[in-house]
Amino acid sequence: MNGVQPTSPATSHASASDAEFEGESLFTAVKSLVENTKTFSRVPSGLHDKWIAVQAQPATSPGRVFFDEGGFLGWFAYNCLGRITTQTANFHGKAECKRLLTELNHPDTSITYVQRVARRVAAAFSDEREQEIEQFRQSLESTRPKGPTPRSSKRRRTSPPKSSHPFATPDFGGVSTRGQGQPTLPYDDVHLVHDESVLINPDLDASRNLFPAELSNAIATNAHPTEENMLVGAISMSFPAEGSSLDVCQMSLQIRHEKVAYFANKWFGYYLEAIDGLRYTVSPTGSSIVPYPRFTIRGIPRAILSAEFGQEVSYAIQRSPRCLEDARRVRTHTDSVSMIVFAPEQERAQVVLSLGLVEGTQIKDKLFY
Repeated sequence: MNGVQPTSPATSHASASDAEFEGESLFTAVKSLVENTKTFSRVPSGLHDKWIAVQAQPATSPGRVFFDEGGFLGWFAYNCLGRITTQTANFHGKAECKRLLTELNHPDTSITYVQRVARRVAAAFSDEREQEIEQFRQSLESTRPKGPTPRSSKRRRTSPPKSSHPFATPDFGGVSTRGQGQPTLPYDDVHLVHDESVLINPDLDASRNLFPAELSNAIATNAHPTEENMLVGAISMSFPAEGSSLDVCQMSLQIRHEKVAYFANKWFGYYLEAIDGLRYTVSPTGSSIVPYPRFTIRGIPRAILSAEFGQEVSYAIQRSPRCLEDARRVRTHTDSVSMIVFAPEQERAQVVLSLGLVEGTQIKDKLFY
């Protein structure tokens, strides 16, 4: 290390110089990360889902960058970085780890910087530790059902068993990894379903036929996971665990970045502008709000649901517990539809729909056949 003093988050994200990247602060953060991931004790619920879901995230999101640069090991390191910075226990280098995580999630941080950090973090693990994590990855992989054929874009994901396992993520007292600034799945606390089954990337024809043309054309696409020169819809659905008392499921739509401002205004009455590559929410008085790194807009008029989402999906929204309660209270708007907007102008938005469980299951059967 060259001993360069660490810079503050307020000034360091604009440039990812070699001096900054090799700085003592980052070295301490990486060293602490490795030291704090030595003890494997249990598999947190939902880890497998997070691992699969990150592969459908925008290519510029930190979690996706760590996955692309370092595979499962890189993403695993990013996930652990979030956990060790939120645990209550103190350790040497915790402040530096927090600074690093802030840097990674800052909207002004360059993608090149995140890529370099991802490679550096992945390289910090010893061969022995890397082998252990690879064995853990294989154990997670073995939990995935074998149903989909190679041509199918259906991805059914089942949470790992809650029993102890010889390889697992570090036990930091069950601290949640939520709030790390990355859209693991685009659900906030209000809409959260404790899911056992999540399906992603339906066939493009099925997703196109489900919604009205305007919305259908605005939904982003992803590369088919197994077939070259094929695309799938950037859509996911989440369902509660078997035996759960919840009667709601969720659908998430990724909206193309150039359509975000249009639908934010049409559905929610918010005006978005982009300045120097960053989105702002602008009020009629001229004041603005900057997402850091994101914000959620809720409250769509119930009267426009059918026109905007089509008869089948709008009916499923209306059968969700939240929308039923809004109707019972004669509210003109419902929080059953929300939009998560990210600061970078090139990022997709995440539209989250709360659906009645029965109606959502029927839609699932059409999308993921």
